[in-house]
Amino acid sequence: MYKVKIRERFSFWLVVVLLSGLAIFGLHWLAPVSYAGSDARFSLYLSQAMLDTGTPRLDSLAEHLPSNPESDYRLEQIGNHVYYAFPWGTSFFSLPFVYLANLLDKYPITPPAEDALQAIIAASVSMGIFFVLVGMARCYLSRWQSLLIALVMMLGSPLTSTLGTSLWGQNFTLLFTTFSLFLMVRRSVGKEDRGFSALLGLCLFGAFVSRPTTAVFILLAFLYLLFTQSRRVFVTTAVA
Repeated sequence: MYKVKIRERFSFWLVVVLLSGLAIFGLHWLAPVSYAGSDARFSLYLSQAMLDTGTPRLDSLAEHLPSNPESDYRLEQIGNHVYYAFPWGTSFFSLPFVYLANLLDKYPITPPAEDALQAIIAASVSMGIFFVLVGMARCYLSRWQSLLIALVMMLGSPLTSTLGTSLWGQNFTLLFTTFSLFLMVRRSVGKEDRGFSALLGLCLFGAFVSRPTTAVFILLAFLYLLFTQSRRVFVTTAVA
């Protein structure tokens, strides 16, 4: 009987966490403020080009681009080819969303269509960050305390006011850096994760290709590993 009550309480908490995540998704998806037309413009065009041609060249979408690409700061022309000027990590990690949109005959190659899909991707990433924050807090706090802390961190900080306005380079960057911190926190409290080094290495790489300035965080992460973990963990993380 006691085990059943504990299971019921945990299930109720899990439902509340899931509903909170969906609420954050909705809040970001329906945000009235949008900067999708700024630096993020054409990032999903690049995703579409990758799916269509397997290359980062935007040549196949020329009819949907400005007639003079060099006049747009978000594009650059190298030789006879046009490229998206910002880091390509966001475009790469958005590929599953763009692929699913294509299956539904929705192509993000017009500003309104790209804005709509960017809002969905940004909201999904924010929801993922929230779940990771809950897991990180859970390493130290009770279930309800963890949920409260994660909500405060998500809603009472620039995480919402920034990530909810557009699919910036930092959206995926923060997802990967937060998950990296989660892995290291679990390790620090004595919880062993299979594939820790590989997961951490891939997350750090994902953060870097999304926003190269994450190199500072990566350096600090490696310093932490160097002084707290075995040489094998350090090397395998670096290789990953």
